[in-house]
Amino acid sequence: MLQLDAVRHAGGWDSIDDEELARKVRDWLDAHPDGWVCDGNYSAVREQVVARAEGLVFLDLPLRITLPRLVVRSFDRSWSGRPVYGPGSARESFRMLFGSQSILLYALTTFHRKRRQRRGWAEALRAEMSVHILESPSEVSRFLEALPIRNEAELALKPRA
Repeated sequence: MLQLDAVRHAGGWDSIDDEELARKVRDWLDAHPDGWVCDGNYSAVREQVVARAEGLVFLDLPLRITLPRLVVRSFDRSWSGRPVYGPGSARESFRMLFGSQSILLYALTTFHRKRRQRRGWAEALRAEMSVHILESPSEVSRFLEALPIRNEAELALKPRA
C-alpha cells in the first residue's frame, strides 16, 4: 500500500516538492504492476494515480466523527512520541496541536471546503470507474465486510489496463 502522506513527509514535516512526489509515486506504481492500493489525495499526483486505478473508495465522514478521532490520535502520538508513519518519520507534539500550524485548526478551517472539492472530484469520476463514497462508520464496515478479502496481503487491487 502506498501512503501519500508518508511519501510527502518521509523525512519529517518538511514536504518534498510536487515534482519529487510525482516521481516517487510514479516509480512506486511502476514497481507494482500487478496491483496496489493508494491512500491519500494530493492534487500533484491525482491524475497519474487515477489514470492507473480501477476504482475509488472515498471516506466522506462528517466532522463530528473525524475531528474527535484526529484529537485522540494526535494527543496519543504527542504523548507517546510514536512517529506518524513509522520509524524515522515525522512526530507530532503538543506544540503542533495548538501552535500557529495546528493540525486541529487546519482541520476545522478547511474541512467543509476540502470536503466539497473531494466529493465533486469523486462524483466526476463515476463515469470512468467504480466509485464508493462512504459517509458513516457503518457504511465503511459494510463495505469492508463485503470485500472478498480477509487479510492485508489480499488487499492489492488490479490496476486499470
